[in-house]
Amino acid sequence: MKKILWFLLSFIITLGIIEIYFRLAEIAMVSTTDYDPEIGRTKRGGLNYTFFNEGFSIGRFSDYGYLGPTYPPEKKNGIKRIALIGDSFVEGYQVFDRNHFRAIMEEELNKDHDSVEVLNFGRSGFDFADMYIYYERFVKKFDPDISIFFLNKNDLKCEQTDILTPRLNINNDSLFISNKEIPQSYLSTFNTTKLLTQNIVLFQLMNSCRKLISSGQLYPKIFDKFYSILYKSDIVGSNHKLAYYIDEKSFLILKNIGKDKNTRNIIVNTDPLGLQDFVIDSAYTNNLNYIDIRKILEPQMELGNDPYYWESTGKRGHWNNNSHNLIGSFLSEKILKLNSP
Repeated sequence: MKKILWFLLSFIITLGIIEIYFRLAEIAMVSTTDYDPEIGRTKRGGLNYTFFNEGFSIGRFSDYGYLGPTYPPEKKNGIKRIALIGDSFVEGYQVFDRNHFRAIMEEELNKDHDSVEVLNFGRSGFDFADMYIYYERFVKKFDPDISIFFLNKNDLKCEQTDILTPRLNINNDSLFISNKEIPQSYLSTFNTTKLLTQNIVLFQLMNSCRKLISSGQLYPKIFDKFYSILYKSDIVGSNHKLAYYIDEKSFLILKNIGKDKNTRNIIVNTDPLGLQDFVIDSAYTNNLNYIDIRKILEPQMELGNDPYYWESTGKRGHWNNNSHNLIGSFLSEKILKLNSP
C-alpha cells in the first residue's frame, strides 16, 4: 500500500511539473474556445495563444474574441471599418498578426491618415453558411463599412461541420438561423468539461487527441506526409466529387448580403482553380463586388514561389508570409479603387 501511495504521489507531482513546463514554455495551451448562446462556439476574449503548424505564431485574441487588435463595437467618428470573413486562411494562425494581410491592409490604407480599422473575423472550418451566421449575429455589431467574404468551392457546400454552431435553414426561399439543432447533450458535456480544458493544458491535450481519433485523424497524424502517398487515390477522388457541389443556401446568402444597404459587401475567390462562372455571375447580379486573388498568386507560382509552401517547416498548406504581404497590398489597391470617385 505504501508503494502504491508513493507511486500515485510521484505520478501527480510529475504531471504537475509537465503542466508547469508546458505553460512556461508555451508549447501547448488550454482550450481557446467557449460557447455563446448567439453564435455558438466562440474564441475566448483576451486569451494568449501559441500556434505551431506550417508556420509559427504567438498572439492574443481581442477582448471580443476575434484575432488582432481590440476594436470595440462602437466606432469613433471618421473611422471606416473593413471586416474580413472566412475560414482558416483568413484566420491566419500561421503568421504573427503584424505579418497577416489584415495588418498589411490596415497599414497600406492608413498611409495618409489613420482612418481605417481592419478586423479579422476568420474562423477555422467555417463554410459560407457559418460565415453568414457569424456576419449576421456578430460581425454586424462592429458596424463595418466594407465586409469581405473569402470563398473557395468547398465553402459553398454549406455542410456546417461544427455541431456547436447555429444552423442556417431555408423556409419558403428565405433563410433563417436556428439554435434548435445544437445537441443539448453535447452542449452539456462541453460546458461541464470546459472547466478542465480551459484551465489545464494536459486535459486539453488529451481532449484534442480524443477528437482527432474520433474524427479519423489518427493515421494521418501518425504517418504524416506518407499518409497522402498511401491513400492518394482515395483523397483525390473524394475531393473531386465534393468540390463542385453547391448548396442552394449559398445563392440565397449572396442574394441577402447583396441587399444589405449598411455595408459594401465583396466576394473574394481563394480557390486555386477559381469559383464557378455561375457563382461569379450570381455575385454580380446581386450587386456584389468580386475580386480574384489568383491574379496576385498565380504569377508567384510561375516564378517558382509557391504561395502555400513554408520553407522553415517544409510543409505546404495555408498562405505563407510572402503571400500575406502580397494579398494585403493587392486588396488595399482594390479597396482604394472601389472608394475612388
